[in-house]
Amino acid sequence: MIKKILVPVDFSEGSLAALRTARELARSTSAELLLLHADEYPVMPAGELPYLPPQAIEEHTEGVARAFADVVGKAKQDGVTASGSVVQGPTLAAILDAATKQGADMIVMGTHGRRGFRHLIMGSVAERIVRTAKIPVMTVRAELQVTQV
Repeated sequence: MIKKILVPVDFSEGSLAALRTARELARSTSAELLLLHADEYPVMPAGELPYLPPQAIEEHTEGVARAFADVVGKAKQDGVTASGSVVQGPTLAAILDAATKQGADMIVMGTHGRRGFRHLIMGSVAERIVRTAKIPVMTVRAELQVTQV
C-alpha cells in the first residue's frame, strides 16, 4: 500500500508533470506527498565552488523558497496532504536520503529526456535513482503526462 510518495521538484516541466501525476495518485490512494528540492550551487571544473556574493546567494535562496512554497501550496489542493523540504547538496544523494529518512513507499519523478552527448555528459539523475532506489520509482516525461490514474 502506498502511504508516502516522494516527489523531487527542480521546477522543470518534467518535474512539474511528475508532481501532477503524483498528486492524482495521492488523491486516489490517500497517500501523502513529500516534495523535495535539492539546491546545488554550480561547481567549477577544479571541483571548487565559484565565488558568489552573499547577496546573490541570499536572493537565490529566497527565490527558491518562494517558488517551492508555491508548488507545495498547489500540491495541497483538493485535500491532498503535502509537505516539502529544500536541502543543499547533490540531487541524487538528497533524493535517496529523503526517501529513506521520510519513509517513502514510492518515488515519482520527472525526466528531462536528454539524449546523445548531453545525456552522456550530464547523465540522468532519474536513471540513477531507478537503478539504486530500494523502493518503486515512476518516471514521467512532460509530454507524456498521465492525466488520470
